[in-house]
Amino acid sequence: MSRIFFAFFRVNILFRTVYSFFYLFMVFIFSISLSSCNLFRPYKIPIQQGESFSQNKIKKLQPDMTKDQVLYLLGSPNANSPFDKNKWIYVYTNQHNYLPRSETKLVLTFNDDNKLINIQGDGAPPAALTYRTVR
Repeated sequence: MSRIFFAFFRVNILFRTVYSFFYLFMVFIFSISLSSCNLFRPYKIPIQQGESFSQNKIKKLQPDMTKDQVLYLLGSPNANSPFDKNKWIYVYTNQHNYLPRSETKLVLTFNDDNKLINIQGDGAPPAALTYRTVR
């Protein structure tokens, strides 16, 4: 009788051990497959570069404004054209988590008297309102 009990006990322990290893193996496989699906992505910090400029600020730009007036209104430009000292370039980029990066550009051109003559770019007013002054 004791042999039968110990044999059953051994089979029971062996079954529990195999079952626990199988259970751990399935948990491991499930966690690996879940992590490889990219369901849970790490947090990415939103990246903003440049000075954000609103449509209201752009609408305040008038022909024949001086560089100082534009500087007061929009702030300093992100870049000056290396080929034309009278061209100011404003660029604003924004990227949230895993979305594509959005970019807004504004290019202001001045004449030799430091007066605003042209506005171009994504944030510029509609084509009918593009300022061009001819002298």
